[in-house]
Amino acid sequence: MELLQNIPHHASAGRKGVEPVGFAALEEEEDHLHLAVVDSGVGLRGSLALNPRFREVSAQEAPELVLVEGRFLEEDSGGDPAPL
Repeated sequence: MELLQNIPHHASAGRKGVEPVGFAALEEEEDHLHLAVVDSGVGLRGSLALNPRFREVSAQEAPELVLVEGRFLEEDSGGDPAPL
């Protein structure tokens, strides 16, 4: 739900003159699901790179950091890592 709620918020974050555009699609199966989120934002890797501790994260590593480990470190969130 976090990814879906963030579409309008992050779709044009930090970029003036860019209209926030985005959509999501979900396919649910018995043993897995596929979620696709597309927007006009900077992407998971670009969002992580705003934090100096994540600047070296690759586009391939970013989804796991965001979806599995949470994207914020203790000092960023004021406490425990914030899960998404």
